[in-house]
Amino acid sequence: MRDTNIKCALAAAGAVFILAGVPAFATAELVEVVPIRIDSVEVDQSYGAFYEFEPEVLNVAFTNTAAKTATDVVFDLVDDGGDLIAEYNDTGCFAQNSAVLQRFPDGNFENGGHLEVGHVRFADGSSWTAPSRQDRFERQTEAANAST
Repeated sequence: MRDTNIKCALAAAGAVFILAGVPAFATAELVEVVPIRIDSVEVDQSYGAFYEFEPEVLNVAFTNTAAKTATDVVFDLVDDGGDLIAEYNDTGCFAQNSAVLQRFPDGNFENGGHLEVGHVRFADGSSWTAPSRQDRFERQTEAANAST
């Protein structure tokens, strides 16, 4: 009788672990989890002493939503066709749920396009790359190979 109870308890525990993993796998396949959330993007016109024009500044507020510390975040400015216009890199120590405001010198943002997270490197050595960035790299490689 006691062996039967232990076997039932083990079987029930195994079923719970198996069933608990199923939604996670299904969700991971359907939804791309971006580890950095862009909270806001603003362009500032800067003026120096005596109203001398200085380059625009791109203010990017973002939050690390990953469960680990990010050390390098690359933002891609892409046009409507998905081609890269500019790249902005922020390095530091960005803990989970930490909100960050970074200012990048910029002259490209007014040309149109939108900002997206392209690549993230974490303190544990792992990294994440946006599928759109990989697609863009493959398109550029194919175009370069076709022109040779």
